[in-house]
Amino acid sequence: MTSPSYREVKQGPSDLLEDAASRLASAKAHLKLAQAAQKRNYDGTHQHEVLQAGDLVFLSARLLRAQGAGDKKLGRRWFGQFTILKRVNDLAYVIDFPPGMRLHRKVNIGFLRKCKVSARNRRVLPFEEQDAASPTAPGHGRPASGGRAARRQAGHPYAIEAILKSRERKKRDGATAVPGEMARQGARRDLRKSRYAN
Repeated sequence: MTSPSYREVKQGPSDLLEDAASRLASAKAHLKLAQAAQKRNYDGTHQHEVLQAGDLVFLSARLLRAQGAGDKKLGRRWFGQFTILKRVNDLAYVIDFPPGMRLHRKVNIGFLRKCKVSARNRRVLPFEEQDAASPTAPGHGRPASGGRAARRQAGHPYAIEAILKSRERKKRDGATAVPGEMARQGARRDLRKSRYAN
């Protein structure tokens, strides 16, 4: 059997166009099948919590970054509690924001978390503890926290006063470093002295 010559294999422009169109249609069909499989896999493992009107929710600080809040590394990640006014669909809800927040009331479910009411989950708004003389007003880059004293007066859940008192006591007593740390520092100092003594 002989191999076909170049003239026999050569195709015309119409054959090339038909071949390209069939390959494109095949690629689109396979892409739709792959997308359907990925959607099926995602929907099988990810379920958004369905919220109803009247539920209390927290708002993610990611949504507030465009407003100049929520961008602190150690800042709050969730603000709230806000009330849901209406459910638009499975992924969007209308939220009752205070007038000072200046956010669009329709929010995606990805920025919301259902609030489980407890003594620890008190309502915190992004700009609520703000002094009039504070340079960190809304739009100045970060939310005002009100300072350490304001958090203590507001009943902050962590024992800040106890930590500050223990630090003051350690400074007063002169025990600023842990004994093991002092021994390591002394060993390093001795090693440096011995290197330079030779």
